[in-house]
Amino acid sequence: MPSIKIHNQEIEYQIKRTKLTRKWRLIVRPDASVVLTLPKRKSIMEAFFLEGFLNDKASWLLSCLSNFKKKSIPFFYKKD
Repeated sequence: MPSIKIHNQEIEYQIKRTKLTRKWRLIVRPDASVVLTLPKRKSIMEAFFLEGFLNDKASWLLSCLSNFKKKSIPFFYKKD
C-alpha cells in the first residue's frame, strides 16, 4: 500500500480507479483508512501529481484522521 509522509506522520492510502469517477476524490473512512479514487480513463502519468494533491489536502486529512482515531466506533456484525 502506498504511503506519504505529512508533518512527520506516515499515512498509508489505497488508490482506486473507477470509470464512474470524473475527478480525484479523497476519502477518510471511520476506521481511519484513506482512499484516493481516480478516474480510470486518465493516464497513469497523473500519478506524479498524487503527492502534491495529498500535500494540498494535508491539514484536512490530518484533522479527519485525528478525529476518527479519537473516537472509538463500535462495529456491529449482522448475524446470519
